[in-house]
Amino acid sequence: MTAMLRSSIFPLVLLISFAAPLPGQEAGWDGEVELGASFLFGANEQSLVASRFKAGHADSSWEKAGEGRFQYGTSTDDLGESHLSNRAWNLDATVVYLPFAVLSYFASAGVESSFQRKIDTRWTGGGGIVYNLIRDATTQVDLRAGLLAEKTAFDADVAVDPGAEDLLARATARLHGKHAIDDDRIVLESETTYRPEIDDFGRYVVASTNSVAYRLTETFALKLSLVDVYDTEAVARGANSDHDGQVLISVLGSF
Repeated sequence: MTAMLRSSIFPLVLLISFAAPLPGQEAGWDGEVELGASFLFGANEQSLVASRFKAGHADSSWEKAGEGRFQYGTSTDDLGESHLSNRAWNLDATVVYLPFAVLSYFASAGVESSFQRKIDTRWTGGGGIVYNLIRDATTQVDLRAGLLAEKTAFDADVAVDPGAEDLLARATARLHGKHAIDDDRIVLESETTYRPEIDDFGRYVVASTNSVAYRLTETFALKLSLVDVYDTEAVARGANSDHDGQVLISVLGSF
């Protein structure tokens, strides 16, 4: 059994160690701007507006990317009064060494805030490896794994455990896939990130985004997205639910 395990692992390690370039990849600048919304009406009205900006540059040695998101939502209660129900933003920056290789290395840093998850400010930073399973003209699948340091500040009225604002370590794993069909007119994309605390894997955050975009022109597309963040500690901090999810219809511009 041990011999069989070694014989199956060795070719994989050998393949990764060479970090050979993958075919069908392009260098240069690219970016996206997205504006979306959702609205529910009836006894309890709810509305949400969301925006996203992403830009990056890649060459044979480095890929640098930055992304920002902002969302704002309100809802009405049984008396018809409007209240803030959703306000969140985040900024992220990532650098990847050897982005066109089978095995790459990344470093990332970010800051976020979430009213509905009762997070005033959360800073993260760390790095790890990226294994590019598929990356060609129509399909991209990659797996990212690493370690992150995290520091969180909470509002004064949020009840948290002693030491919750101390610096802690998280593992991170992200599976990302993107596939274009019909000459890039339709683009399917899925991304799921799992971040457990190193000291307690029962405390974790899972964020997933699944979308389909239909391209109207070379620049603009219509996009339908399902976004969900599951935070095991959100309710303990005073949130209404551990889930924070939205279905968004948006206009996507690419450059």
